[in-house]
Amino acid sequence: MDLAFDGRHVVVTGGAGALGSGVVSLLVQRGATVDVPDLRQIDPERFTLARHERVHVASGVDLTSQSDVESFYAGLDADGPLWASIHVAGGFAMGPIESSGAEDFSAMMRLNALSCYL
Repeated sequence: MDLAFDGRHVVVTGGAGALGSGVVSLLVQRGATVDVPDLRQIDPERFTLARHERVHVASGVDLTSQSDVESFYAGLDADGPLWASIHVAGGFAMGPIESSGAEDFSAMMRLNALSCYL
């Protein structure tokens, strides 16, 4: 199977996380240029790929905000046409289900489902 991504432009949401950084690493090794949107300022000591010439980190992007997501994707033209958008952003709340309420459920749905949908 040919896994060459030379010249491909890819977005990876959650790209600085445990799963996402593995995805970004594979894409970069195979020649892709990768944009990584994140709400926080990414620490380049933890996410060393942030220093790579073909990895572009965009801080301050709330993936649950339609206007943030639209602005982020609208500004991607500099790296050429978008070839793929891989969504691995997400999370969970640790704890027993009986002590979780509707707010916990809504927060997880926003983080895991809405971020992917937008």
